[in-house]
Amino acid sequence: MIKPDLPQRWLNSPKISYYAVAVLSVAMAIIAAELITRLLHAEAIASSMLCAVIFAAWFGGFGPALLAITLALLAFHYYLVPPINSFTWKHDLFAVGISEVPRLVLFSITSLFVAFMISAQRKATETLRRSRDDLQVAIEDQKRIEAALRRSEAYLAEAQHLSHTSSWAWDVRCRDFVYRSAEVYHLFGFDPEKGAVPLQAFQDRILPEDRRRNVEAASHAVREKADFEVDFRIALPDGSIKRIHSVGHPVVGSDGDVLELIGTHVDVTEQYAAKETLEKAFDEIKKSEDRLRLVIDTIRRSPSAGHRHNPGLGVAHSARRGRRVLQSTMPRLYGSLIGPSPGIRLDQRCSS
Repeated sequence: MIKPDLPQRWLNSPKISYYAVAVLSVAMAIIAAELITRLLHAEAIASSMLCAVIFAAWFGGFGPALLAITLALLAFHYYLVPPINSFTWKHDLFAVGISEVPRLVLFSITSLFVAFMISAQRKATETLRRSRDDLQVAIEDQKRIEAALRRSEAYLAEAQHLSHTSSWAWDVRCRDFVYRSAEVYHLFGFDPEKGAVPLQAFQDRILPEDRRRNVEAASHAVREKADFEVDFRIALPDGSIKRIHSVGHPVVGSDGDVLELIGTHVDVTEQYAAKETLEKAFDEIKKSEDRLRLVIDTIRRSPSAGHRHNPGLGVAHSARRGRRVLQSTMPRLYGSLIGPSPGIRLDQRCSS
């Protein structure tokens, strides 16, 4: 396993760069103070060193600012050693007049205060910047979540519309709906775009003979904490009747009481119509079977006395009689089962 290059990582550390900038800022302040002293004959050591401390504190924080203050005090001290106001080579580094000590103390206090204030402001700025970045990320995540939620709601609404299925939630304590999907409004003949519809308006659409059964099913679910199913009919303003199959489930709170009933309404009008049509078809088939049995019994009935001496004539007579019964009772069945041609062949066969 290859170990990382520690000196290179140490140099690449952001904190090391902050301290390097602090040293560089003090060096630049020394050069600036020397140039101002020589060219403008002005004493700029305090202001230049304070600028170095401010820059170090703004760029790196309080730690690099302390390093800059220490270096600035050494440079200030060296600047005040005779010959003063110069950074030339000096032999006695402790030959500072007592009158210059207050200047060093005042510079130290001022530098510390400025470094502390700027570092605090820098920290607050960084905190606000991180908060802003986090807030932007949170906003972007919220936008994506809202977009996904809207897309899911659109898919759900379309699926409910195609399947004629709706969802709802009933607050047991408030005795009112806390949620109704758009398809609930459509099933009851209301427009969801026109705003909320009062509960009484929904109840008025239910046929009076079905309202009690609907209320009893919900009350039983709350009382027994059990699922329920109920069928009821809706009378729409255009006079049409819809049949609704409702399924509900109770939501029980921590106190053991039912808080909500959550369920669905399913439009089963077409299923009921198909069921009735199928039942009618079965009834017609049964009637047709009975008629067919009657025809078969008629055909199989013994020949009449007038045709006993001629069995072939009797069979032909019975066949013609059965065909007349078919024609009189089952026109469509006769056309599909016994056509005219077979009958002619039967007559011809009997006569021959």
